[in-house]
Amino acid sequence: MASLLYFNHADSVSISKRLGHARVSTTTDIYTHLIAQADEAASECIADAVLRKKA
Repeated sequence: MASLLYFNHADSVSISKRLGHARVSTTTDIYTHLIAQADEAASECIADAVLRKKA
């Protein structure tokens, strides 16, 4: 569930609540690798839209 939510741009607070964690830090500590991957995907999206020429 966390993967689906992170890669569909849900925020950490909402994900934490859905997973039943008492603290957001619990969620971010466990799913740090997903946050980094989702951030990389967002970065690529921005680069595609702004920096890269379309054929």
